[in-house]
Amino acid sequence: MMKYKARFFQALVTSVTLMVLLLSGQGVTAGEVWESRLGAWKNLATTSASSMEGGSYFKQDSAEVKVAKALGQKFRRDQFIPAHPASKITFTFLQPITEFRTVMVLREGKGTTKGNVAFKITTEEGEIYKSKSISHGKGNHERVTLKFKPSKMLILETEDNGDASEDWAIWLGPEIR
Repeated sequence: MMKYKARFFQALVTSVTLMVLLLSGQGVTAGEVWESRLGAWKNLATTSASSMEGGSYFKQDSAEVKVAKALGQKFRRDQFIPAHPASKITFTFLQPITEFRTVMVLREGKGTTKGNVAFKITTEEGEIYKSKSISHGKGNHERVTLKFKPSKMLILETEDNGDASEDWAIWLGPEIR
């Protein structure tokens, strides 16, 4: 009996939350409300950024790249965020997030051998992570899972380490919760 009362209460809270968000014009789906209630990871690559800054290669890459090869595999655009340096991608959220995970890597391609990028992650509390220099080559990537204070903002940046040539950086499999 207690188990059913807990499920009913959780469903009631979720329904009320959904109604409040829909009535406030926030455009949130029922799936997003359930995901947030269950603590599931959410794909950041399919989330619209509130702002994107970067040079001409970054803008071209963001608009045109549909598939990327990295770590010896091909990935669809909904599995990564292109980020040719220098780039700054800002996400803002209605509900605070407390975790972020991704793989930071350079895209593979014909003739791409000399890229060198640093990745930086910032929340409302400031910079929370900066990668080592990541270059082309087997095994040159960083996988991170970060926990941080609740934040309604996440900024993903890439730096070119002095030369932006062949720096086809991507945030692979970026997820939040």
